[in-house]
Amino acid sequence: LRTRAAATRIGRADSKMLASGGPTDLVDVVKKHIVNITLDMKTSGLPFEDAKNVWSGLSGCLYALPMLATPYNWERFLWLLQAFLSVSADFFYVNDLHIVHGIDRIFATYNTIRMILLVGSNLPIWTVIFAALPLAMYYNGALAKKTDRVDRW
Repeated sequence: LRTRAAATRIGRADSKMLASGGPTDLVDVVKKHIVNITLDMKTSGLPFEDAKNVWSGLSGCLYALPMLATPYNWERFLWLLQAFLSVSADFFYVNDLHIVHGIDRIFATYNTIRMILLVGSNLPIWTVIFAALPLAMYYNGALAKKTDRVDRW
C-alpha cells in the first residue's frame, strides 16, 4: 500500500508530464484519467498536500440538481449517488487514499458519456456544445495540477 506522501509525489510527477495545454496534453489527461479509474483508484490524483476546499468539495452537491427534472426514480437515485460520491471524494476524503475517488471517477465518466449521448440523440446536435464547459473545466483542472497551485484547481 502506498502512503499519502508517496501518492502525492506520484501525483506531482504525473501532473508535471502535462505541458502548457495542447493536443498532447489532452491525450495525457485522457491517459491519466484511464489510469485513475482502473489502476490507481484510491488516490485523489491531486499533487497538493492539503487539498480540502469547501467550495470545491461541496460543489458536488450540484450533481443532485438533475433529480428535480427527471420523472424516473432510478435516475433520481443515480444523480443523488453521484452527488454523494463527489462530495465524499472531493471533500471528506480528498487528502486520503480511499476507493471513493475511483468510484466517483467511474460514475462521473459514465454520467458524462450518458448525458452527451442523451443530448445528442434527443436534442438538436448543436446542444452537445453545452458539454464543452464542464469538459473544459475538467481539462483546465488537470492542467492546474502541474503548477502545484491549489487555488487554481
